[in-house]
Amino acid sequence: MKQITNYYDLINAFRGFAADHKQIKCFGYGTMTDIESPVDPTTGLTIQRDYPYMFIHPTNHTYTSSTLTFRFNVIVMELTSETTPMGFPGIHTTIKAQSDALRILNDFLAWIEYNEEWDTMLIKNVGIMPFQERFQDTVAGMTATVELQIPNKLNLCEAPIYQDDRLILAVQKLEEQLLNPTAIYLTGNSIYETGDWWQSFDTFTTELEATDVNNMRVELTANLVVSPNGSPWPDAFVIEFDNEGVISDIPASEIVWPNPSQVNQQTSIKLVWDNLDLDWIDALQFDRFKFRLQDPLNGADLYVTQLQIKFYEGII
Repeated sequence: MKQITNYYDLINAFRGFAADHKQIKCFGYGTMTDIESPVDPTTGLTIQRDYPYMFIHPTNHTYTSSTLTFRFNVIVMELTSETTPMGFPGIHTTIKAQSDALRILNDFLAWIEYNEEWDTMLIKNVGIMPFQERFQDTVAGMTATVELQIPNKLNLCEAPIYQDDRLILAVQKLEEQLLNPTAIYLTGNSIYETGDWWQSFDTFTTELEATDVNNMRVELTANLVVSPNGSPWPDAFVIEFDNEGVISDIPASEIVWPNPSQVNQQTSIKLVWDNLDLDWIDALQFDRFKFRLQDPLNGADLYVTQLQIKFYEGII
């Protein structure tokens, strides 16, 4: 099960619902002053409004040590006219627009409530208010006040704050990445480094002296969700070295890893490689350094978020 762990993914999930819904023709997000100018997320340019139009207006959000609560006004509107084609007052088109908007909002709330792809809880007692407004267009519809909760964990260990004077490189990828039998390597970006160490996390290329990589300490932390698509239970990560085609794996010396009872639940993991002695590698031929799922053939999907890896200089 995919977990929504950040605000960006949540709004993109809303955008995805609107794109998949057969009636909704336009999606917008922002303050009420932005409602007349929806933006294409791929270009950042204002797009022409089309109806029915769904607009997400964020209000006040709160958090605790275990949950984040997001509050939105979800506005669905349809273009109306002041009179019908037969000359009757436009109240009939207003009511029809409000009725259609209510159906769309009902679809949206059902999608949240019963969505099996991500772990988000809808708080009940959603308020719904009909409206008729004149912006650049005359529209009518419904506004729902929606509260959502997603898991949240306050953990200073996961914050990208590095104060250790022996830290030489830190890598992170906070957004979700999926690992499965066809995608077995973690990916990330360097956010702190000294000297001319690795230029990227995907392909480490360097000319280290052998003494520089003696007694290293490597710490990997992340949040992990395991989906039970296969068995046996997946193993932890290993460090993989590719030295001109010669592959060597180094297992972690300390492992905090989920057990089978924690399937489909978000779990904090930590792996440590201590006293990592790499002086047997010719530094001039050292051209690959990766973190790989140890047993990728079990059929399980692993959703990894908040990945952080720290490299510490060894004590000589």
